[in-house]
Amino acid sequence: MKGDPSPKTEKHKITGLILAGGQSRRMGRDKAGLMYRGRSLLDRATDLLKHLPVGDIVVLGREDTKYGVRDTEPHLGPARAIRNWLRRQDKPMNLLVIPVDMPELGREQLHELLAHEKGAYFHDLYLPFYVRAAKASAVHASAERMRDLISAFDLRELPVPVHWRSALMNINTPDDLLALEERQRG
Repeated sequence: MKGDPSPKTEKHKITGLILAGGQSRRMGRDKAGLMYRGRSLLDRATDLLKHLPVGDIVVLGREDTKYGVRDTEPHLGPARAIRNWLRRQDKPMNLLVIPVDMPELGREQLHELLAHEKGAYFHDLYLPFYVRAAKASAVHASAERMRDLISAFDLRELPVPVHWRSALMNINTPDDLLALEERQRG
């Protein structure tokens, strides 16, 4: 069935990586701790991964939290954080990467990514993405942008259905959060 993970992506064979180490400059406060619908964005992201075929969860940039690991070069962007984290891994892994600041992201969107054997991402978005057998050697040392990572992993680009646009919207400013909350009320 489309959208269901294939047998190759069964539980314990996927690592879920939550990117949560940004500076949140435009937001003016830590996005991981923002509350949405009564829960922090970090708790929402962690719980989302727990309801998917994910065996290990890693919260990158949050060594002080459950599942947290340190970003070795903090605040240099998500691509470098992912690349540096991969360098510290012993072997290739199936990797599902999600941002902490996408509060409406759901299982439906992530199952769609997992349904593609080699990996996938959504058109015009670099997060979330899924890559099978991710390894640091696939990523050149000069890969400093997300598009460099996506290219290095040779991921399939998927169209974004119109009804998924809000689910795939990240929040960067207080106005973004306010607009999201207003859409939920209205």
